[in-house]
Amino acid sequence: MALACGDGGQESTTAPPPTSFSTSLGSDGEGDGTMGGDTLDDGANTSTSSTTAFDTLTTAATSGPPDPTNTSGDTNDTGTSQVDIAPDDLIDDLEDGDAVIYEIGGRIGVWYAYDDGSAGTSNPAAGDGFLPTAGGPNGSNYSAHLVGSGFSTWGAGMGFDLDNSGGATKHPFDASGYTGIAFQARGQGTIQFKAQTEAVVPTSEGGTCNAGGSCNDSHATQVVLTATWQQHVIPFASLAQAGWGQGAAWDPSSLMGLQWEAPSGSPFEIVIDDVGFY
Repeated sequence: MALACGDGGQESTTAPPPTSFSTSLGSDGEGDGTMGGDTLDDGANTSTSSTTAFDTLTTAATSGPPDPTNTSGDTNDTGTSQVDIAPDDLIDDLEDGDAVIYEIGGRIGVWYAYDDGSAGTSNPAAGDGFLPTAGGPNGSNYSAHLVGSGFSTWGAGMGFDLDNSGGATKHPFDASGYTGIAFQARGQGTIQFKAQTEAVVPTSEGGTCNAGGSCNDSHATQVVLTATWQQHVIPFASLAQAGWGQGAAWDPSSLMGLQWEAPSGSPFEIVIDDVGFY
């Protein structure tokens, strides 16, 4: 999917019918774009300008996923020790085989891929249906996988909203009761883990930022990926804006989405699993 790109990007979206799911991710180099394609359960893409049917959302594991306790003993770049994620705090472990995060604690959303619109390639491509890939840490069945190269503006990534039940805009999720985010990851390269809050998301996408190209300077931290699975524990206190966009104080009570983004200029592989709050 080719996305317009610029210094900070202009965001626009067309509201989908009530029965479909569409996320406007913008075009500013901060993980924005419009998700399109076929239904979430077939992974096939027919049109990057169409909306993605939200037919699998209501079949998410509302009764709760299996216990996501991690046993690898790994630590992350922040120096924080390994944590266990309680079942009610698990956002997604992909084990249900679809692109929908677990409907637990008021969270609802879908995994998507995005890129800067330059002449790079990724799998899945921005706008294609997103499905889990076989294999995960500790013998699990599935994970979220993005691989690509050739992007020259700002890069590419993948992520999901935390409260988007199918409308054209996302909504804030109150994560103020948590210390941070933990997830399992492997891959190639140094990426940015990004947490979108309402103050940096454009008003067209449900946020409160009306600064045009200066929106979407999300709070973030670097994550170094290796070929082996490793748990990364990201305290909210370690997140900071890059400084190119409109400044905003960190506010976990208005968390809107999470993203994993590779910079331009190098091949990348990002594989994510067992995402949750702690």
